[in-house]
Amino acid sequence: MIVITKDRSIVYEIKTRYDSHQRIKSYIKDYSEVFDEIILVTEEGYSFRYHQHVPSYVGLMSMTSKGYIQTLMPPK
Repeated sequence: MIVITKDRSIVYEIKTRYDSHQRIKSYIKDYSEVFDEIILVTEEGYSFRYHQHVPSYVGLMSMTSKGYIQTLMPPK
């Protein structure tokens, strides 16, 4: 999902339990050339798969089983 406002662009990369972290580094590299902020959204309990594979400037969010979204790491 992409959000563009008057002064910033944000991309949300959504990953589920069925996705793999193998291509995330190339996605992040490409996204960082275009977007101001990158946020990775995962299912609850799966953020650990991605945390070690993304740079510290990438935000990390998790969707709970009740449908709430928690910010684990804000984007920098």
